[in-house]
Amino acid sequence: MRLRRKLAILSVLLLLALILSSCGSQPANQQQQQYKFVGSIHSNIYHYPDCKWAQRIKPENQIWFSSPEEAKAAGYRPCRVCRPPG
Repeated sequence: MRLRRKLAILSVLLLLALILSSCGSQPANQQQQQYKFVGSIHSNIYHYPDCKWAQRIKPENQIWFSSPEEAKAAGYRPCRVCRPPG
């Protein structure tokens, strides 16, 4: 009985690990290739990904844009430090 219970628990844990590893957004390098600008959901400013202010944005608060026009349409303005186009 104990062995059966341990195997069941182990199976559930492995399943959870598999599910969690498949969840989530694209890897950062793919996002930076597909999207060129990043902003925070808590502000109205967009940046180049290597801007010192963009690097302070927590991943769960990031919003990515592929063009300045897309960022402007969402109500964002360019950063005055890294000066992306727009």
